[in-house]
Amino acid sequence: MNINTGNRLLTSLVLAVSLGCAAVNASAGNDDFLDDVEALPASKVFTNGEMPKFPVLGKRRVVVVVGQWSNSSNVDPAVIRQQLFSDDPRSLRSFVLASSDNKLSLEEFKLLTPSFGEKPSGNCSNGDIYPRAERAIEAAGLNQHEYDQLIVAVACQGGANAGMPGNRMILFGQGGSSHVFLHEYGHNLGVDHPRTYANCRRSGDTVYAPEGCAVSSIADSGDPVGGGTGLYPAVNRAFAGWLDERQSSEITKTGIYKLSALGEPGPQAYAIRRPGKNEYIMLEHRQANPPYDFPAEDNRSIGVWVRYSTVGSNVSSILLNANPEDTTFAKPTLLPSRKLIDEAAGVKLHVCITSGKGRFFAVSVNNERLPDCTATPAVPLVTSPEQGQDVLIAPVFAGSGIPGASIEIGISDKTASTIVDAQGHWRFVDNEIRPEGEYSFRVRQALGPLLVSEYSAVRKYRVKHSELDRVLITAPLPGAKVGRYPLVTGRAVPGAEVSVAKSIEARTLAQTEADERGNWSVKITEPLPDGSYSISARQKRGGQTSAWGNNVQFNVSSTLETPVIQIPEANREVGVDNVILSGTTSPGAIVVIVPQGRPSDFLATTTANAVGVWEVKITGLSLGTHTVSARSFDNGSHSGWSLNRRFTVVQKTVQGVGLKNGTQAAK
Repeated sequence: MNINTGNRLLTSLVLAVSLGCAAVNASAGNDDFLDDVEALPASKVFTNGEMPKFPVLGKRRVVVVVGQWSNSSNVDPAVIRQQLFSDDPRSLRSFVLASSDNKLSLEEFKLLTPSFGEKPSGNCSNGDIYPRAERAIEAAGLNQHEYDQLIVAVACQGGANAGMPGNRMILFGQGGSSHVFLHEYGHNLGVDHPRTYANCRRSGDTVYAPEGCAVSSIADSGDPVGGGTGLYPAVNRAFAGWLDERQSSEITKTGIYKLSALGEPGPQAYAIRRPGKNEYIMLEHRQANPPYDFPAEDNRSIGVWVRYSTVGSNVSSILLNANPEDTTFAKPTLLPSRKLIDEAAGVKLHVCITSGKGRFFAVSVNNERLPDCTATPAVPLVTSPEQGQDVLIAPVFAGSGIPGASIEIGISDKTASTIVDAQGHWRFVDNEIRPEGEYSFRVRQALGPLLVSEYSAVRKYRVKHSELDRVLITAPLPGAKVGRYPLVTGRAVPGAEVSVAKSIEARTLAQTEADERGNWSVKITEPLPDGSYSISARQKRGGQTSAWGNNVQFNVSSTLETPVIQIPEANREVGVDNVILSGTTSPGAIVVIVPQGRPSDFLATTTANAVGVWEVKITGLSLGTHTVSARSFDNGSHSGWSLNRRFTVVQKTVQGVGLKNGTQAAK
């Protein structure tokens, strides 16, 4: 990545400047720093496919430049290091580790204290200070590809700014705490200053939003980018790739759902898309999490946080103050027994009365009727093991149920439990090794002590013992070209712990677990060096460790493959109800589709599979001729733009052709 231009995710950058937010909540110990944001404009068109995200994962090497004036006072590098990298819970490194559940670690690579010469008269600027820092980095013998993040601090007029999203920030002074770093790094993740919906209409236990609400610049106490003290909220975490598909999902159907607290096992975020918009109703729940967040009796640890978040090239959120009568804005959550009605979106939300951990709620979409919070849950579905199935070593129990519900598995001689994930799937890997023979089990699900389903029918399976075979790696393919963070997939024994390692050295690069069918996938978040690279894998299950599998050699390039749009073919007619775009790029990369000449308007986002094939359906296009382009992103780096692809949307139905469904092979 080129640090000098890395703060621009798209080459056509519109500079937007926002000032002043860090002093909003002075009682929280935040610094009175003005805050300039180098921002990408929000997408003005409906984005199809996945909710956009730009993951930042693994270990990120940070270079810090603390400039020293020869004729003026200076920032203290020891204080900067303490605020950035110490074990203090509120240092930037500690805070990011806690927010990301250890998926992102900011590591000190170098801290430089070069002379910047004489302090200029008047205010300092990015255009002056960044080049001074870059010259100091070059003088220290560092290559711009050796590090991932640049932080510059120098004593000037006060203030701070950061690319949004991006990989550099600058402080024109020294804050009294680490808050300015937490705030600015939120911008680097792609998060704009949040606002609050205030004075919303309320009738009894129901609040109506967002129509009729006033938009206030009051801070979001659950987001450091909004002056708050809490850990980064769920929407920020999802955008940064810190919540995977089992922890975060989009609600598209009326039903009952349950939230685990942020950082706890189970679903941690739900998104409800407002029709025809890139705006999502984002839901999260928090609980007391010393030394972070809020006390157990605090409103913010009891109810459901509701944010209206526009997600595209960045995240812009408006927190709902669900208690309009509270003017302190310290009681924003929707409490149990309260309802939210979004009439324009056709969405209703009822937070159910809950005992124990987590919060469950009823939601209706498309103006449908709200489900009953007190209804007994249905029996969960069981998909594995099948009736009479032979299982190797030990079973992996799996099925589907209410997202967030607790699953109780009654096995022949014990009881086990797990949680249904955000997609509605559940899985429990039994690690107890039993003698060969026949066993039985049954399952039920619960939303709380008083809301428990009946048991499923008893199902039997047979345990068989055998030595572990070698693991099979199915991607990358031998000789394939991949990015620095490749997606690796394969086959193993169901429930096995799979380790992927560099060949010969056997140095572990990534670990994961095979599912109930034996499939596994994992993304390597350690940046691999350019050139030829070889990996192998092995598995552990039931006290056994297999031999290393065959080596798979592939070629790593720090330059992402520019996407190729293969479908639709150039100048082809496409039916308005079946506009499917598909093509190839680097395996595991995120692909963004935009209209020609409008790089910030995301028509669609999707993720390429393990062999680099991607596909997305686009709705809402007008009849007529359209020209689009695509770009790929992967853990902070991006490709060039694809060649433009022109096609015509017509009213008649035209059979769609995609790459993933096998109707045309990837070229």
